[in-house]
Amino acid sequence: MKKVIQILQYRYLVPAVLLSLAGLLVAMFTAEVPESVFTITKFVPFLLAGLLLQFALQCSLFSKPGLVSLLLSIPHILTVPLLFWYAGVVDEIVRPRRDIIFGLYLLLTLFSGIVIGRRKNSRLLLAATLSAGGILLFLPLAELVHFALYGSIVTEGAVYAMLATDVQEAAEYIGSYVGYPAAAALVLGILLSPAVFYFLFRRKEVDREPLHIAAIVLAVLVSLLTGTVYLGKTDLIRKILTVAKFRSDNSVFLEGRNERFARFRLDEGSELMTNRISGTVIVVIGESASRDYMQVYSPDFAYPDTPWLSSVRNDGSFVMFEHAYACYNQTEVALKNVLTEASQYNGLSFGSSLSIIDVARKAGFKTYWFTNQNYTDLHSAPVTMIAQTAHQLARPQVRYDHEMLKLLEEAARDQERNRLIVIHMMGSHAEYSRRYPEDYNIFWDGGKTAEYANTIAYGDEFLRKVFSLARQKMDLQLMVYFSDHGENIEKGHHPSIRSFDTLRIPLVVYASPEYQKAYPEKFAMLRTHRGEYFTNDMFFNTLSGLIGAYSEHYNRKEDLSSPMYGYNRDNTLTFLGTVPLSSDHDGGK
Repeated sequence: MKKVIQILQYRYLVPAVLLSLAGLLVAMFTAEVPESVFTITKFVPFLLAGLLLQFALQCSLFSKPGLVSLLLSIPHILTVPLLFWYAGVVDEIVRPRRDIIFGLYLLLTLFSGIVIGRRKNSRLLLAATLSAGGILLFLPLAELVHFALYGSIVTEGAVYAMLATDVQEAAEYIGSYVGYPAAAALVLGILLSPAVFYFLFRRKEVDREPLHIAAIVLAVLVSLLTGTVYLGKTDLIRKILTVAKFRSDNSVFLEGRNERFARFRLDEGSELMTNRISGTVIVVIGESASRDYMQVYSPDFAYPDTPWLSSVRNDGSFVMFEHAYACYNQTEVALKNVLTEASQYNGLSFGSSLSIIDVARKAGFKTYWFTNQNYTDLHSAPVTMIAQTAHQLARPQVRYDHEMLKLLEEAARDQERNRLIVIHMMGSHAEYSRRYPEDYNIFWDGGKTAEYANTIAYGDEFLRKVFSLARQKMDLQLMVYFSDHGENIEKGHHPSIRSFDTLRIPLVVYASPEYQKAYPEKFAMLRTHRGEYFTNDMFFNTLSGLIGAYSEHYNRKEDLSSPMYGYNRDNTLTFLGTVPLSSDHDGGK
């Protein structure tokens, strides 16, 4: 008994106590609010588990298996708490501690797997244990990379953006903002680390001590606790699970859409465009176009990248709005508000909302949706769900936006009198140099600014061609161009980037002379409001007003063509209602 007590006191107790204290110190050091610091009781279960596991395995945590396990676990114990502390995040003070606890229990899991694998001479168990440790390193690595790029902790919005990104888009983003060599080195380093440790343990451990069944049972229990309880509570995994549930809730939109559409009725007092004039309405949605880097909006910008828009700026049939903003700086989140009645001002849910396609169909338009975006699957992407409700959906996934013009040519041959066509560009999405052919490589400065200007110029030419074709062959009555969000040329667009250049967008409306004659008040209001502040989640109501489709779902206060438009610099919001536009001190650009 004395020998057992001595062993517990020195060989096993000391490592368990020191590791518990280390975890406690990290929690205390990184806590902003002293009252909420973990008490020692939070680490007692780990201390007891570590003590018993060492005793059952007859191996100290201060051995080679223990030190290797510690190396694989330290990133989990330190990364998130230190990032939260450094970023000064105090409203989620409990969450970083969960990563500390996970890291400690991961240490015990890896430790037991290595020891048992060596005792049983099981290369499979040893390889699986070390591989699991290596793969899990991607969690703290993701947190570190995100912080290095954006200077903030990972948010649920950032996770949403990640889950909404396809493989090609992700690869281009990495190439633009991380660099392929650096990304490859990071991934290779993590993947090779388990192989290095496996090489160290490739021989069977010489140990005459029997492996008690109690040790295996305890190891399995600790592993289950680590994987089923604590892993799901870590910062990144918890946010991934939250966003995954949120995305699955989007399917409610599709499930109830047919019923909502059947119940939807336009007011008898509607002034339907299809009853007054016939022709085509075109909505062009740009991608990542910031008016800060468009010379038509920012005359001091170095590159003349908007020759067509500049040429029509003083044309009386065009209205260029000076203060248009995105409601969010990530495509999927922004457009689910832009394209439906849900907005940051009314609190309506996406799942129960009508879309611009619903309104256009009820108003008598044949609807078309042409996109060069790589939409994700139907049940997870709100934009895809809306696009699917159009009469005709075309996703050619061509390399350059100009190649979509042939879809417009085909639509022009359609004998429909009234069309509403949505064109969703790939626009200025990173990687910029991939968005235009070589003969549009007009500007050059050896950096991203010129490349971005080339994407804007290519998009400007695309708008010119769409306008010209529609005028000549489709009896164009209305054309609206805006972007889903803006762009920060150095960092891109991302929910963790809170700069206003990722939100300042172009908004241009063309109305034909025939439309102006049919709706003189509406066009006059557009011109009156061109200096007002506007966020693109009001587009549902603005389009409803422009085509005269009034209903209980229509709000005149969000319609730029209505005299009742009710927003200005002081009451417009962005980032889903969390940031007032009055905080954009450079918003006068």
